[in-house]
Amino acid sequence: MLQRMIVYAGNIGEGQGLEKIVPSAARLLGKEYKFLIIGDGGTKQKLKEEILKQKISNVELKDPVARSELKKIYKEADFLFLHLNNYKAFEKMLPSKIFELAAYDKPIIAGISGYAHLFIKQNIPNSILFSPCDVDNFVNQLKNYLYKTEVRSDFIEHFKRSNINKNMAQSIIQLIQ
Repeated sequence: MLQRMIVYAGNIGEGQGLEKIVPSAARLLGKEYKFLIIGDGGTKQKLKEEILKQKISNVELKDPVARSELKKIYKEADFLFLHLNNYKAFEKMLPSKIFELAAYDKPIIAGISGYAHLFIKQNIPNSILFSPCDVDNFVNQLKNYLYKTEVRSDFIEHFKRSNINKNMAQSIIQLIQ
């Protein structure tokens, strides 16, 4: 049986709300999927407790890794995961993690709202979007997703640092003229 790996790497804190989504999603998805959660943070213990409470066996927690190892893990992953807790404050932000994940050809699963949701929908093909903490919507979309990888060349070109810096410089010049 093929087991699809969903990778999350980053802070495991109140802002991410992983304990509210990962254990229940893992239970509902079953053995066909495995979550690899890499990182540390203030709610890592809550996440561990919820995994134990629900008797989940398809979630692996791993301490932070070196950047070189993380790149290898991302390349081996089937899906890259991003989740922000269901807080109004997060509706107006754009996590930089989005740019990191979009550089890979893997499908992105993102539980986000507001501007970040709209940004991904408009700019990053091959993404699965769901409302924060909505386990059922996440699971249903993933189960109905036809797996594919996709190089996001247009996104990478448009948002590479040199182009962003050039566009910012042009904006500043227009302001002072």
